[in-house]
Amino acid sequence: MRGVVNQWFKSYLTGRKQFTALDGFCSETALVSTGVPQGSVLGPLLFLLYIKDIYNAIPNAKVKLFADDTNLFLYDKNLTSLFSSANENLKCLHKWFVANKLSLNVTKTCYSVFGTNECQLKDLDLKLLINGENIERVESCKYLGIIIDSDMSWKEHIDFVYTVIVISLKHFTVVIGLYSMHFYFENNV
Repeated sequence: MRGVVNQWFKSYLTGRKQFTALDGFCSETALVSTGVPQGSVLGPLLFLLYIKDIYNAIPNAKVKLFADDTNLFLYDKNLTSLFSSANENLKCLHKWFVANKLSLNVTKTCYSVFGTNECQLKDLDLKLLINGENIERVESCKYLGIIIDSDMSWKEHIDFVYTVIVISLKHFTVVIGLYSMHFYFENNV
């Protein structure tokens, strides 16, 4: 980028200040030297441009990005090799986060192992770590709105969709009932 466009982005991203307000009290303003303005129209696009090179940090893994969610997919028939590869990739990913002044919330980070049984995992006692912190293993996780469970049964997702449909139908019948009553009263008054 050069010229006017460069100047426009420069003025948009530099000299920003922020403060915190809570219960009528405000903190002092502080200069924001990194990051993308949240809540802005350009924010998501700028964030995606900022993290675009994350693929170069871990070339041996499949990285899938959606907004600020990052998913790492690894495959191996040998669990020990899989966990070893995953931990190496996570080290590289952590270095990339640090170099790009980003942080990874380990408490919101989890992993699932597909296509294996519970006994194999317990016997091997394998762990995934990010910067020395243990990542939680979960039996199911939500990926782009779909709940995927480790044995690929889809039961949890089907149960979730069923519940959403039942709740939606209850709301719908209430609305239909109110509309019918309104229609009845208007025509009989």
